Amino acid sequence: MVEQLYRQAGAITWPLERVRQWFDQAVERIVREEGAVLLMSGRRADLEAFRLRFRRSLTELHEILQSAGNNID
Repeated sequence: MVEQLYRQAGAITWPLERVRQWFDQAVERIVREEGAVLLMSGRRADLEAFRLRFRRSLTELHEILQSAGNNID
């Protein structure tokens, strides 16, 4: 997903809220395609924990990359 995010035009300049919105839409597709175990009965808590940790990690990474400024090529 990180690669998919930064393939979006201008993604490195997106504000955090836009990154979060993109994530919220993209994670649904990724879980459907790759996360069958998380969709099983009784795994809702695991799915939500995964989603929250991944979302937080992605926004923290985005902040770090933005703070690196123009050194990103």
